[in-house]
Amino acid sequence: MKRLLPTTRFRAVLFDMDGVVVDSIPTHVQAWQEAFRAQGVDLDPEWPRLREGEKALETCRLICRRLDLDWNTERCAALVAHKREIFRSRPTPPFFPDFLPTWRELRRRGIATALVTGSTRVNVEHLLSGELLQGFDALVCSEDVTQGKPDPEPYLRGLKALGLPADECLVVENAPLGIESARAAGLAVLALTTTLREEHLEAADEIGLSHMRVLDLVRPEGEC
Repeated sequence: MKRLLPTTRFRAVLFDMDGVVVDSIPTHVQAWQEAFRAQGVDLDPEWPRLREGEKALETCRLICRRLDLDWNTERCAALVAHKREIFRSRPTPPFFPDFLPTWRELRRRGIATALVTGSTRVNVEHLLSGELLQGFDALVCSEDVTQGKPDPEPYLRGLKALGLPADECLVVENAPLGIESARAAGLAVLALTTTLREEHLEAADEIGLSHMRVLDLVRPEGEC
């Protein structure tokens, strides 16, 4: 397991949302499966898990290629819209238990935080409370970028919004494409095993079991 240098002290933390802030990946996967099932397709649940973080239309296109489905953009867009309807019709997934205590302690210490997600703003507003929506110092959603994860654009936009250099910021991710995006933007990454096994997260600087690990890596109170 990789470890960040113990002397590193970050001034800001950029969080992915699905699978990091909210335990929503099982609901997303079920929604993908139900949307494809309505089209007569049995979908392997591992496929959307491993593509988590990218724009949904790209995920749909990739799945169609893997299944040798000759679907055009219009048909994929309709399936994605159906998938989103299914997702928002389900009970709202809970926050991970360690996230809110960690996030609130970061704010108490004066550490900047950002949310960088491949989800739409509608989904963000569906999943997050008012406290979080108003409390992040920056928010980057799917509509805010031309290229989604694994392209570096989402995290570069997050850095620009925070006004900090990459070497002073830490990313918390849970999926390969998010890790790739953050690393391409020059950022250090703590990957959490909330949704995938360690073998899928090896490109991160460190693989951790708890959000609370973040508090060891940011500057202590009074040093910001």
